[in-house]
Amino acid sequence: VIECNCMDKIAQLHKKVKSFGVKTIAEKVENYDMYAHCLSVGFDLFQGFFFQKPKVVEARTIEPSYATLMEIYRLISSEASIKAIEKRFKKHSELSLKLLQLINSAYYSLREPIKSIRHAILMLGYKNILRWILLLMYSLKEDSPQSDPLFEEASIRGFFMEEMAKDIKAGEEVQEKAFMVGVLSLLDVLLETTMEKVVESMSLDKDIKAALLSRSGDLGSLLSIVEAYEHGDHDTYEEISSQLGIPIESVDKASAQAIKSYSEMKL
Repeated sequence: VIECNCMDKIAQLHKKVKSFGVKTIAEKVENYDMYAHCLSVGFDLFQGFFFQKPKVVEARTIEPSYATLMEIYRLISSEASIKAIEKRFKKHSELSLKLLQLINSAYYSLREPIKSIRHAILMLGYKNILRWILLLMYSLKEDSPQSDPLFEEASIRGFFMEEMAKDIKAGEEVQEKAFMVGVLSLLDVLLETTMEKVVESMSLDKDIKAALLSRSGDLGSLLSIVEAYEHGDHDTYEEISSQLGIPIESVDKASAQAIKSYSEMKL
C-alpha cells in the first residue's frame, strides 16, 4: 500500500515495492491528476477520495455502447417481453458474447448447457441481467471491465450492500435495491457528471434516489457504512451499523463475501 500524497516519489517507491512481485494499492488518491499519475506508474488497485467525489465537468457525450446498455436497462426495468430483449441482444453481438461469458462464470455454476441467447436470458432471469447491465456500464472505456478500478469498487459495493441488507432482515426486493445503490453510487465518477444528472437519466424508485442523493433511509445508511468502511472510518461505520442492528463482525463478513462474489464474476 502506497499513499499518494507525494507524487514526485511515487514512481521510484512503486518500482522498489513492485520488485517483490506483489500487487500495489494506491491510497489517498484525492483527485483525477493523482489517479492518472498512479495509473500510468502501474498501480494495480486504487483507494481514495477521488472515487467518492467526481470531477464535475460538462457531462460527456453518451457513447453508443452506453446508450445501448441504457436501452436494455429500460426494457428489463419495464419487464418487456423476452422476445424484445433477445432482439436487442442479437443486434449487439458483443453484448451477446459477454452474456454467455457471464452465465458460464463460477458465480452461477450452471450445469445445464446454454443453447441460445433466449435460453441464457431465461436461465439468468431479469433480476440478474439487470444487475449485470449496471456493472457493464463501467466497462465502456476498456475492453476488459476489470481493468478499470471503478468497476471493481462498484461491483464490491453492490455485493457489500446486498450482504448487509440481509443482516437487517430485508426482503429480496430491498436486497436488490441495495445492490443497485452500491453499483450506481460511482456512476457519477464514471460519467464525470453529478449524481443528480445520473438519477435524472434513469427510472429509479424513490428510496434508491434518496439513498444516492442524500444518504437517506436504510439504503442510504448502508451506503454510508460502505463509504466509511472504504475510508477506514471505524467510528462512523460502527455507529451506523449499531443503529441498524448490524454487528461489526457481520460488516467484516459482508465485505469478505463481497470480494469473493466479485472474484467469481467473469464479464
